[in-house]
Amino acid sequence: MSNKENKWQTLTESSELQNHVYNKILKVWEGREQSNEQLGLFLGVYVPSMISSFGLVIFLRLGFIAGIAGLIDALLMIILSFAVICTSATSLAAIATNGKIGDGGAYFIISRSLGPEFGGSVGIIYFLGNVLSVTLNMTGFTEVICSLIPELPNTIWWRFLYSSILLLFVTVLSGAGSKFISRFSVILLGITFLSLSWSSICFFIRNPGNFLTGFTGFSLTTLQENLYSHYPFNFSFKNVFGIFFPSFVGIIGGINNSGSLKSNKIIPMGFFFSLVTVVFAQLFLILLLLSTMKYMSLMNNYFVMIDISYVGWLVSFGVLVTLTASTLSSISGAALVLQALSKDKLLPLIEIFAKGSGPANEPHRAIFAAYFFSQLLLFLPSLNTIAQMTTMSYLMCFLFINFACFFVTIINAPNWRPLFKYFHWTSALLGTILCLFTMFFVAPIEAGIGMALLITIFCYIHIRSPAVDWGYISQALIFQQLRKFLLLYDIKKQHLKFWRPQFLLLVANPKTTIPLISFVNSMKKGGIYTIGTVEIGLWQQKIQIIDLLRDKWNKLIESLQIEAFSEITIAPTVRQGCQNLILNSGISGLKPNTVIIGFFDMYQAPQAINPSLIEEQVNTCLSEFPSLRETHSKMTAEEYISLFNDCINANKNVLIARNFINSTNFKTNLFSILNSNTFIIDVWLVPLSELWGIEGKGEIETFSLTLLLAHICSLKNYGTISIKKSTKLRVFSFTSCVEKKKFEIQKLNRILYKARVIADVVNIVLIDQNVKNFAKFEMANSLLKEYSKDANVVYFPIYGPPQDEEKLIEYLYCLDLISSEISNIFLCHGVSCVISTDI
Repeated sequence: MSNKENKWQTLTESSELQNHVYNKILKVWEGREQSNEQLGLFLGVYVPSMISSFGLVIFLRLGFIAGIAGLIDALLMIILSFAVICTSATSLAAIATNGKIGDGGAYFIISRSLGPEFGGSVGIIYFLGNVLSVTLNMTGFTEVICSLIPELPNTIWWRFLYSSILLLFVTVLSGAGSKFISRFSVILLGITFLSLSWSSICFFIRNPGNFLTGFTGFSLTTLQENLYSHYPFNFSFKNVFGIFFPSFVGIIGGINNSGSLKSNKIIPMGFFFSLVTVVFAQLFLILLLLSTMKYMSLMNNYFVMIDISYVGWLVSFGVLVTLTASTLSSISGAALVLQALSKDKLLPLIEIFAKGSGPANEPHRAIFAAYFFSQLLLFLPSLNTIAQMTTMSYLMCFLFINFACFFVTIINAPNWRPLFKYFHWTSALLGTILCLFTMFFVAPIEAGIGMALLITIFCYIHIRSPAVDWGYISQALIFQQLRKFLLLYDIKKQHLKFWRPQFLLLVANPKTTIPLISFVNSMKKGGIYTIGTVEIGLWQQKIQIIDLLRDKWNKLIESLQIEAFSEITIAPTVRQGCQNLILNSGISGLKPNTVIIGFFDMYQAPQAINPSLIEEQVNTCLSEFPSLRETHSKMTAEEYISLFNDCINANKNVLIARNFINSTNFKTNLFSILNSNTFIIDVWLVPLSELWGIEGKGEIETFSLTLLLAHICSLKNYGTISIKKSTKLRVFSFTSCVEKKKFEIQKLNRILYKARVIADVVNIVLIDQNVKNFAKFEMANSLLKEYSKDANVVYFPIYGPPQDEEKLIEYLYCLDLISSEISNIFLCHGVSCVISTDI
C-alpha cells in the first residue's frame, strides 16, 4: 500500500472517530434521539397557536367588544395585548433557545428556569388557565347551538348538558395522541379560516337591508359614530379588556407540544408568525365591523359574524369547528402540563397522572383529570366571568416567564446564552411590569386572590423541599449577592462589639458526636458553623471518594436540621489534615475563630451513641459512615496536644468537649427539659494561676470567652419553642477563706454587670489550703461533681498547653483529672477578649 493510500486511510479513520465523538456529544446535549415523527414549525407551533387564538372571542365576542369600546379603546386594547404578548413571547423564545426543553411547555420553562417553587405554583395556575379555556369554549359552543336551533330547551341545566356532551367527545378525541391532534387540527384550522374569510367577504358583497339590524354597509359616518366608547353602567375598559385578552393568550399554546418538536429554534418563528396573524386579523375585523355596523347592534348581537353570511349555517358550522379545535388544543395542553407536574413530584396526590400510555407516553390519565376539572367549571354562570378568569391565569404565567428571563439575565449566569438574538433584559422587565399592571388594573380582587393562591402553593413547595436537580434562580441570585457583599466586607473594620462565635468542629466519626454536633449549633449565635473531618491517605487514593463523603455529610446535616457547612480534607496524618482545616476553612471574614475538638481519652475507646436516642432519619445517614474501628487510634496523645498548640498559634480559641456521648439530643429531649423548668448552665471562673500554679497567658481572654459562650447558650431558642425563661446560668468561683467570700462575690457581680450577663454567683470556700500538684485538679473535679451534678452543660477555663514537648502528656493528664466523669463539659481557652464593655 502506498504512502498516499495509508494517509487517506488514516484520515478516514480519524474522521469516523471524530463523527463518533460528535454523535456522543449531541446525544448528551440534545437529550433524545431525533425522529422523523417529530413536529415542525407549522404543525408543532403555528397551528396550535392559531387554533387556541381563533376561538370564541373572534366569532362571538369581537363585535360586542368593538361596539361597546369603540375604535379608539379597541385599538388601545390591541396595543396593550400586543405589548404583553410580544414581550412574553420574546422571553419564552429566549428561554426555549437556551437549551433543550421537554414535555410541559410553559411549565417546563418556568420550573427549569426559576426552580420548583415557582414552577410548581405557576404550573398549577397554567393548568387552571387551560382548563378555563376549555370551559370558555364549551360555554360559547352552547350559545351557538341554542341560537341555531331555537326549539332546543335553553335552561341552565340543558346548556350544561350540551356542553358536557361535547366536552366528553373532545376528551375522547384528545386521547388519540399529539401527532393525530396536530394533523387533525390542520383540517379544523382550515375550516376556521374558510368560515372567517367567507363571513368577512359577506361584509363587502351584502347590501344594507332588513336581514341584519344595524348593518349600513361601508360608511364613514358609521365609523365616526363608532369612534368612541359606549360603555353601559356595568361595563368599563377594564372588564371588557378582560373579555378580549383571551384571543391573544392562545399564542402560548404553540409551546404545549414542546417535547415533540424537531428543534427549539422553530419556537420563536412560530410565536411571531402567530402573533402577526392574530394582530392583523383583530385589526381587520374590528375596522370591518365598526365601518359597517351600528354600535347598538354590535352590543346586542353576539352572532353578527354568523348573521351577515349568505349561508349562515356554513359559518355556524365553522364556529362550532373552531370552538371544538380550540377546546381540543386547551385540554391537550392542560394534560401535558399536569403530566409534567406529576413526573416532577412537586405536589402530593398527583403522581398517578405521571404515567403515560403507549410508546409516545400519551397523558391519558392527565387528560381525564383535565376533563374532570373542566366539567366542574362548567357550573360557572357567565361566559364573560370565565373569560376574565382565563385572562388572569395567563397573565400570571406571563408575569413569571418574564420575571425568569429578567433575573437570569441580570445575574450574568455564564450558561444563559439564548440563541434568540432579539431578546434583551429590558423587554423582560417591561413584560413583567406590564403583566403585573394589567392584572391589578383589570381585576384587582381576582389578581389578589390569584397571587395569594400562587404564594400559598409556593410556600408549600418550599417547605416540602422536593429533591430536584434543576437550576434554582434563587441560588444564583444569592450567589451573586453573596459575592458582592463578601467583596464589600472589610476585615480591617471588624470590631470587638460585633464579635460572634464562628465554630470549626473537628470530627473523626459522627457516630460518636451527634449530641455535640447538635449542641454546638445552639451556641453559634448567627455565626458560621463548620464541621471538619480529615480523610487519612494519599491524594490519588482518596480524591475519588471526596464528593461521596461530602454528600454523606450534607445529608446528615440536613437530617439533624442544623445550620452548618461540611469541610473535608485529605492528608497523610490527622494533625496535618486538621492544620489544613484550621488554616483554610471559611473565606474572608467568615473564617472560624473558635475550634472545637473532642477529648483524647487515653484509656477508653470512643463509643457510638445509643441509636434509640436518635431519630430514624439520622440513624439512616449514620449507617453510611465507616465503623468506629476504622477511624480510631489514628492520632497520638502528643499529636493531640500539639494540635491544641496549632490552634493557639493560628489565633483560634479552643474548646475541648468531653462526655457528650452520654447525653441525649437536646432537640429531642426538649420537653423533658421544659418539664423540669430549668436548663442549667454552669460557668467556673476559677483563678487559673492558683489552679495551675503558674502565671500563664490568656486568663482574661479565656474568662471572657467562657462567660460569653455560656450566656449565648442560655439565650438559645431550641426548635420552635423558646426555653429562654427556663434557663439558669450559674457562675462558680472559690476562695481561700471565709472572710474573702463576700468580697469575691461582689467582684464577680461587678464583672457580670460590666459584661451585661445575668447569672447567679456561687462562691466556694476551700477547706484544704495545702493541696498541691495533681491534687488541685482532683479537687477541682470533685467540686464539679458536687456542685454541677445537675447542670446540663459546664464551661471550665483552662490554660493553653506548654511549649515543652516533654510536658504534653502531663498536661493532658491534668485535663483528664479536671473533666473525668463530668457530663457535657467544655474546657475553654481564649486567645483574645470577646466581650466589649464599650457603647
